[in-house]
Amino acid sequence: MKRLACDDQGIGEAARVISAGGLVVFPTDTVYGIGCDPLNDDAVRRLEATKARKNKPLPILVNSLKTAEQMVTFTPIGKKLAKRFWPGPLTIVATLKESWRGLAVAHRGSSMGVRMPSDPRTLRLITLAGGMLVGTSANKSGKKSPSSADEVVELLGSSFDILLDGGNCQLGIESTVVDVSRDELTVLRSGALSAAELDI
Repeated sequence: MKRLACDDQGIGEAARVISAGGLVVFPTDTVYGIGCDPLNDDAVRRLEATKARKNKPLPILVNSLKTAEQMVTFTPIGKKLAKRFWPGPLTIVATLKESWRGLAVAHRGSSMGVRMPSDPRTLRLITLAGGMLVGTSANKSGKKSPSSADEVVELLGSSFDILLDGGNCQLGIESTVVDVSRDELTVLRSGALSAAELDI
């Protein structure tokens, strides 16, 4: 594992590692995430082994609403939420497009969570990696999500390729997750956004 500063040079190297099928840990506006190319099934399986996570679709970070619409279909309420809260700490679960359902990242599910984070460093990494990046918390499944690079090392050791050290995350709490696949809002996980803030 190589620990790099989360600057232009480090981000560029991390993006190249992602494109080559590697695993990268990076800061976001919420907590540190671990990610890989969502289209690379081998990388996805390695990420799942690192997190000890199985049989659940993995969330995807995107650099724009347009990119998200390449993989999911937003209902009107879903698009309204994205336009209001992106970039930001809201993960939106929407219906997965048919072409994505056979991928390892989807686990043959019919829906997937997508999010556009607000940290400009994260967005640069996502863009350099092709506009989309698996973005799940850098921890063992069910454990506390890390908000600093040192916490990542405590939780995951050196089981990945690059750690982008960007200091403490701005919010230090996971994104709020909502399901809008049936064109009604269901909160699946409370997080950085409250239910009151989501009242649209």
